[in-house]
Formats: sequence, C-alpha cells, structure tokens
Amino acid sequence: MKINRNIHAVVSPKTSLEIRLCAARGEAELIPGDKLTAVILLTRDTDTEVKQTATTTLKDFPPAELLLAIEARLDSAILNTIARVYKENPIVMERLIANHGTSNETVAMIAESADAFLAELIAGQTERLRGSKDIVIALAANPEVSEDLLERVIKASEADKEDSEQTDQASETSTTDEINQTNEGEDNANGEFGEIEEAESENLFQMVSRMTVADKMKLALKGNNEARGLLIKDSNKIVCSSVLKNPKITDEEVIRLTASKGTSDDLLRQVAKNKEWMKSSQIKKNLVTNPKTPLPISMKLIRSLDKKGLEKVGNSKNIPNALANEARKVLILKKKHG
Repeated sequence: MKINRNIHAVVSPKTSLEIRLCAARGEAELIPGDKLTAVILLTRDTDTEVKQTATTTLKDFPPAELLLAIEARLDSAILNTIARVYKENPIVMERLIANHGTSNETVAMIAESADAFLAELIAGQTERLRGSKDIVIALAANPEVSEDLLERVIKASEADKEDSEQTDQASETSTTDEINQTNEGEDNANGEFGEIEEAESENLFQMVSRMTVADKMKLALKGNNEARGLLIKDSNKIVCSSVLKNPKITDEEVIRLTASKGTSDDLLRQVAKNKEWMKSSQIKKNLVTNPKTPLPISMKLIRSLDKKGLEKVGNSKNIPNALANEARKVLILKKKHG
C-alpha cells in the first residue's frame, strides 16, 4: 500500500511513540481521509498501547469525518477495513458501495448481508456485476434479495443477451452423462430445495433443466452432494462458481474437481484463492499437475511438492515446458539441500 508523506510521518515505526499515540487517538493534523488511514494503519502497530488506542478510535471515529474520508481516494484495503468495522452502519455501507475505489471483493462482502435497499444499490452497478461473479453469488445467498432483484442482477451480469440465451440452451441440452457422473450423497438440500432429498438422479436432472439461472444458483449454494455434482458442470460460469460457495462442499469433492482435466481454468483459479483448501497437499498437487491450471498459479505452488511429485511433474508431457523445467530445478535444489 502506498501512503503519502503526511501519513508516513505519523505512522512510521521510526516516528516517536508520542506522535504515533496522538495519531492513534485521531488527533493528528491531517485531512479526514489521511487521518482515518493513519488510524487504521496504527491498529497494526507493534506497540500495544498504540494498537489498542487506534482500534478504539477506529470504532468511534467521528461520523462526519468518517463520511468525508470515505469519499476521498482511499486505498481499497483501507475501504475494506472500514466495511468490516462498520458493517452494521447502512449509511457507511451506502457510501462504500458508491465509491469506485471500493474493491469488488469488499462489495461482495457487503452483499452477503445487505438489506433490500443496499442490495438494490449494488444491483444498479452493472460494471461491477459484469466484473465479479462473487458479487452476484453473494446476492443470491442473501435471503433479503428478492427473486425479481436476483433475476435482474443475473441479466445485468451477462455480457449480452445472446450469451445469456446460449447459456440457457446449453443447460437444457446437457447430456445424461452428467447424471451418471454425479456423486450420490446423503446430505440434504436446505430451504426450498429440501424436496430433492429423495429424488432420483433423472428427476433431479429434469428439474434442473427447467430451472432459471437464479434457481440454479440457489440450489448450487444450498444443494446436496448430488446437486453439487450436477451443477458444478453447468455451462453457466456463475452457476458452477456458486457450487464452490456451498458450505457443505467437502475437501474430497474439491480434490476430485482439481484432479479432473475437464475442470475449467476459472474454477481452478477460484479453488487456488481459498486459503482453507490450499492447506491440502493433495489439492495443491492436483493444481500443479492439472494442465488447465493457470501457469502463474502452478509455478507458485511447485515448491510445495515433495521429491516424488516434482519428478512426476518434471517428466510430464501434459504440462507447459516452463512448469516442467521449474520442477526439475526445484528437485535439484531439494536433493542438494536434503
């Protein structure tokens, strides 16, 4: 994060404790945006007193100055912190949604628990919706979002009407092979999809083929193992991405997903962003060896493999040469250093 000289002067570890404490109390002679940024940065200060003072100040920042600060050109990380601290304040949330500097990640976080009014504001930001599936998925998971609003959000998120129509047609003509490949599960769907608990695969497929994209998203977010197995293969990227947000999805499912050569690079990229899944050595190994995984991700994970895994990658003909070469280099270093 880049900060200007005025902020640096009051938050630098080299600055005296007295000055840092003054800034932590919100008493530094700075404009609102710089003052708020300084307070937030000082919540991570190494000195306990400074850290605690800044944390208290942040929670009770003067309302008028807070709103003025949000309208300034603040770093997206600072705006994200404000969203987390003031998530119960609708006025602050409204200003953050309207701020072009607020990241899509932050807006998605707000969308998860937004009331009807805030959801409408988010729905009106077409460019954001087109650039972030996470925002659309967060709105689909929010019980405050009406069916009508969700339908409008989905339409706005599509590149154009033709793409949307092609997606619907592709969903309706999915082959029965998808049914046979889905995994049978005993966990039940929640909410309005509870009736699929005892449904046969064929009936589930028929039901899904008649669903709107909005209904598919909701099923993907709440459905059981069988529903997840079917919808993860849906041709609509938002639908299959929604499956990854289902709280019931297991590591075993993600392991199978990352091992499959038919998994899209987009889904593999989303898996790689999940810190919990990336604790699994098998998932990391699958990502490295899957030819669909974006090269920057594979290259970053290559060092996490053991010697046997590195040898396999180094000798593989199904992955980019750059990755195979890197695997061989890392293997040599590991053998050299034991």
